[in-house]
Amino acid sequence: MELTSRFATSGDKAIIDSMLTTLEAEILFERGGRLFLKDLHAKVDRSLSSCLGISESNSEIISDSKFPSPLTVILGYIDATCVGTVILEVEHQTQAESGTTGSLANILLIYVVPSSRECLIGEELLNEAKRVAKELLHCNYITGKTLPGDRAGKSLFENTGFKAQVITMGCSLENS
Repeated sequence: MELTSRFATSGDKAIIDSMLTTLEAEILFERGGRLFLKDLHAKVDRSLSSCLGISESNSEIISDSKFPSPLTVILGYIDATCVGTVILEVEHQTQAESGTTGSLANILLIYVVPSSRECLIGEELLNEAKRVAKELLHCNYITGKTLPGDRAGKSLFENTGFKAQVITMGCSLENS
C-alpha cells in the first residue's frame, strides 16, 4: 500500500466535489456541522475554480510566491485511488503565537473517505499541508478546525503536531 499526495489540478474538480458532497452528508447534523459547512462554502465555492485552473503540466506554479489563488488543494492517494483532500488558505501579515509577523495557513478542510481513515492518509495529508505551507507558501504558522465531537479529527491534528488553541462556544437565541 503506497500513500502519496499531489496538488489538485483542473481535472480533479469532480473528485473534490464528490468528497465535499460526502462530507456534507456526514457532518450536516453534527454539532457545529452547519456552521463549519457555511464557513467552508463561503471560502471554497468562490475560489475553487481559480485554484484548479492550473493544468497537470504546469502544477509547479504553486511554488511561485505570486500564485494567484487564495486556496491550495492537495489530494491524497492510496495506491492509485484518491481517498482524501486537504484545502489550505493563506492569510498574510498575521500575528502568530510565536509573536512574529508573517503568513498564516488555515486548513479549511481535511477529509478522508471513511473506508480509508485507518490507513494514515490523513497524517500524510496534514504533513504535506505543513510542508507546502512552510516551504512553498512561505507561512510561519498553520491552523486547522475540527468539529467539537470529532475525537478522531482532534487526534489526527494532535498526532501531526497541532495543539488546541481556542474553543468557540455558541448558543441559539431562537428559544431563549
